[in-house]
Amino acid sequence: MLLLRPAWPGAAIALPQHARPAPGSSGAAPGVLTATVFPLRESPTPALLDFCHHRMAPLLQRSGARQVAWYCTEASANTFPRLPVREGEPVLLALALFGSAAAAQAVTDSGAWQRGVAPGLAPWLAGPPHTLRLQPTARSALHA
Repeated sequence: MLLLRPAWPGAAIALPQHARPAPGSSGAAPGVLTATVFPLRESPTPALLDFCHHRMAPLLQRSGARQVAWYCTEASANTFPRLPVREGEPVLLALALFGSAAAAQAVTDSGAWQRGVAPGLAPWLAGPPHTLRLQPTARSALHA
């Protein structure tokens, strides 16, 4: 597990203020949440966070992401030793909520990502990004 914090003020996910479905609700909620972990060579620099805020986030939003959030590794000491927090692994985490799996896939398949984001991000990366696609459940607080 990694200890994370919002990458900049206002970068955290905004949870909707509507009521959750009743206990016992089942099935999947509409939409797909992508969680992309970017392993970094070093702790996020202001230049990297600026790149995320002004280049990557707008591209995700133009591609149909309804919400985008950014988190980075928190360097504080683990104050709960029973929880195995991995230390010394700087990462950047991007969360993006899309209306469909096809919309989520279209971002990485787009030439705009390959031309405008991937080359600019490469100097900061320690390895390839890893993306998970998560299907919210009926009782998830976050819906597309």
